[in-house]
Amino acid sequence: MFCYVDIETTGFSQKKDAFTRFTAIKAHHYEVVDIIDILINPQRKVDPGILKMTGLSQAILDLMPPLAARAEEIRAFLRGNQLVGWGNFEHRWLTHHGLAAKVDDACAKVKRETKNKLVVADYKLPTVCKALSIPLRHHDSLSDALALYHICNLTGVLR
Repeated sequence: MFCYVDIETTGFSQKKDAFTRFTAIKAHHYEVVDIIDILINPQRKVDPGILKMTGLSQAILDLMPPLAARAEEIRAFLRGNQLVGWGNFEHRWLTHHGLAAKVDDACAKVKRETKNKLVVADYKLPTVCKALSIPLRHHDSLSDALALYHICNLTGVLR
């Protein structure tokens, strides 16, 4: 089975910043079988620009359990599945925090395998979604993970 993974964080550094949201969509033969979508208390103030971009609220995040309290739930959901993210951001974060050993880069596969079929200015998630008519609320973890699932399904890169 594949798990399409997306995360939201307080910044770009997996060493200094913290998770705010974790989403994974588990699919078998391109049929969704399970979804996990959890908010995580970053145990720090989140930059207002990041809150606006992700649609998250500091007040709500402060009420959520921290990563340490949700880590085993995340590991259990991911265990035994091929993990897929867009780019290497999820790989760097999930491996650094001991939540996964590897997350495959679907962006690189889509770029390589659709080079002559998909004409786009760049391979950023919003650009590819627009080209394939996939709805996207970018930086909303669930929307990003669903978009990744649909991109892989429509392009057939993981078959």
